[in-house]
Amino acid sequence: MKRHEADGTSSHGTGDVNLAAAIMALGAPLDPLQPCAVIHADNGKSYGRFFLLPVSACGKYETIKLLQFWNAPRNEVAATHPFGWVMDFIKARPGDRMTVDEWMAHAHDYLGSRGDTGPHPKNYAAIPDYIAKLPESLSSYLFAFVHCRSLCLDLFLRAKQQVFMQKHGSAIIDTNLPTHIRNNLIARLDG
Repeated sequence: MKRHEADGTSSHGTGDVNLAAAIMALGAPLDPLQPCAVIHADNGKSYGRFFLLPVSACGKYETIKLLQFWNAPRNEVAATHPFGWVMDFIKARPGDRMTVDEWMAHAHDYLGSRGDTGPHPKNYAAIPDYIAKLPESLSSYLFAFVHCRSLCLDLFLRAKQQVFMQKHGSAIIDTNLPTHIRNNLIARLDG
């Protein structure tokens, strides 16, 4: 747990983007003071650590309990609990590395296999309006997860770019460049 002494708040962190998005799908907001940090691993790669406030906006869900559910045997989470729904959805994914479009397709397929044929949001941009209409439905929690996961990845990429730009002064180097080109530019700029 991370404490912010100045305002007396705290947040819980996780380096698992799926876990962070699952908790966010139940309404736990990201920490506004530091939603995401870039962590540099020993293997030379970096990942995002996401910080979530302790309670969902509605007050029904505690982040610490959801974190505990994540690692508990599935039968410890009630079949009717929205976090269990999201956990089952994530576990049923067809691959480990999926784009937002692949998560959208997975949500449609997953719901269809349960007899829920919609109408569901057709694209990522339609998710917030959909959730506003059916806030407590299984489909809303699943699409909220897709939306939150994409948000987390976007936050991480922006945080990573910020760290990269700070590390290399005022030079702005596109982090999407191939590694060898980016490293060559850095070496040339750093002298």
